[in-house]
Amino acid sequence: MGFGILMDVTRPYRECMIWKSQIKKQYEINLHDTSSSLEVIFLDDFISFGWIGFASLNKIHTGGWAKTDAVYRVGAPPENETDENFYLDILCHEGRHFSDYSHFPNLQQPELEYRAKLTELCYAQDTLLRRIQHYFNTSSPDKNSAPHTFSAYHVMRDLSLAMFSTLTPPPIEKWQTLDIEKINTAATSILQQNNTWLKANNPEKITSFLGEFEFQTTTTT
Repeated sequence: MGFGILMDVTRPYRECMIWKSQIKKQYEINLHDTSSSLEVIFLDDFISFGWIGFASLNKIHTGGWAKTDAVYRVGAPPENETDENFYLDILCHEGRHFSDYSHFPNLQQPELEYRAKLTELCYAQDTLLRRIQHYFNTSSPDKNSAPHTFSAYHVMRDLSLAMFSTLTPPPIEKWQTLDIEKINTAATSILQQNNTWLKANNPEKITSFLGEFEFQTTTTT
């Protein structure tokens, strides 16, 4: 076969990923608010992992992405498809993007990442605290920062409000004292409120909401 190629933008730079083989598999995703059939295309035998791979000597690279037709995952299908990282990173995170492209087709990348990160936290168990720590470490309130860091800031702000009644995220030691199920429930509540807010604000045309959508909480620990 020929080569597969991604020519796009992984902010802030132009992207060029090239691979030689791919396998398609079908999954059913059942999130709290949506369910659908999801095609995942597994990409392997890479010639180029893009600019992130180049900058890190291929120690770090994009793990996957979603388009309107399918979700693309870098690497072969997992030997254990119940692995939490695969479930959260691909079926939940990228599956949320796949769903949002249909329901909210003009959302910008920071908003898409905010919703996908929250979806991870709705279901995370063994990796929950690691993900919260990662969002804490990589967040930025600067709207001109990378979409992942700006969205992480808003996720941590809203989740901290839900769990600790403060907009300032506490250190990881505080999160370690909480029941995992309570964090899952809080993330789900935030996402449900965001769904309601989006549907009431011209969902087919809205582009952004970070800084406008305000989570309303009555939940405390």
